[in-house]
Amino acid sequence: MKEAKSLDAVNQYYASLKHPPLPTKEEQEIGKTMDVHRFVEAFHQAKRELKQPTNEEILAKLNETRKPGETAKWGEERLRKAMEECARRKTNKTAFQNEKTMRRKAIQFAKKADLNQLGEAALKARNKLVLHNRRLIPKIAEKYAAFAQKTDLIQEGEVGLITAAKHFDWTRGIRFNSYARYWISQAVQRFAVQQTGTGRIPFHVGQKIIKFHRRKNELTNELGREPSNQEVFNELGFGKNDVEAVNHALNFQGTTRLDKPIQDGEDATRVGILREGPEAQSVADSTERRTFSQEIREALLKAKNDRVISKEQLALLEEYYGISGEGEMGLRKLGKKHGKSGERVRQIIARAYERLRENPLFRELAD
Repeated sequence: MKEAKSLDAVNQYYASLKHPPLPTKEEQEIGKTMDVHRFVEAFHQAKRELKQPTNEEILAKLNETRKPGETAKWGEERLRKAMEECARRKTNKTAFQNEKTMRRKAIQFAKKADLNQLGEAALKARNKLVLHNRRLIPKIAEKYAAFAQKTDLIQEGEVGLITAAKHFDWTRGIRFNSYARYWISQAVQRFAVQQTGTGRIPFHVGQKIIKFHRRKNELTNELGREPSNQEVFNELGFGKNDVEAVNHALNFQGTTRLDKPIQDGEDATRVGILREGPEAQSVADSTERRTFSQEIREALLKAKNDRVISKEQLALLEEYYGISGEGEMGLRKLGKKHGKSGERVRQIIARAYERLRENPLFRELAD
């Protein structure tokens, strides 16, 4: 009965995919509508603090006030394009004598604009972007149907699509479906990884586990028997490090989330993989946890050296997750140690995660 309902829900979803792709020009107009709202919102927030905010101060406010994971970091070009659109809406002109004139008209528009009305227009525009790209989800979800219910995969794909719409930067000249495919795939893959029973493991390892299971099923059908793990690894061409990582995840169960302590008490750690049963307290497990923590610490250090995160962000991440060797610390305790409020520490850590996710080399670390 449950399977029948699930199938019916999937069929209904497929039947709803009637909206064709949007023309590039319309996608750009949607991007402009969303950016105008963000600019005006940031302008008013900056104006509450400063009488006559400069472009740089408005830009800083745009980047400071954006919600975690909501949109890519703004740059000078995106700010200028948003101001141009505001000036155009103010004057109905597409060209201006100089930057100063354009900026003045943009600010005049921002001062008198109805922020609530702009917000509603931005939401409507974003929803349209989502509606006309839902057709991308089923095909991506189909690849992972062996690991979860289609309805669940499609739901996760919807979340990824909405995230893509929030991230969309029309000024880069890239079609929205490029953003959408990436974020849908990330959301669906992450959910599929969670269903493998390996828990909170590095995302790239989870992807390899999915490939492992998929190829193992294929080989079972081809050979008429269940292949050994090594046969599957050979078929996939996995290297030594990949084999060790996948074997480790397959042999261990019951992992914890990064934000949940492994054990109670002051010495609990947020990072690690515990084996069920009497071997959970073994020295070998403790060594593996320390090694795992060290790998994360080294990756964070590289991110700091590459100027992806700051020295302050590195220190707070290490102390918060207890990978500096001193045990994890709460936000209040960290704030007291560094002379900041707990909320400010949370903001700094959240910003560090944003920076890591924005950089392809470190995105998996943040995930």
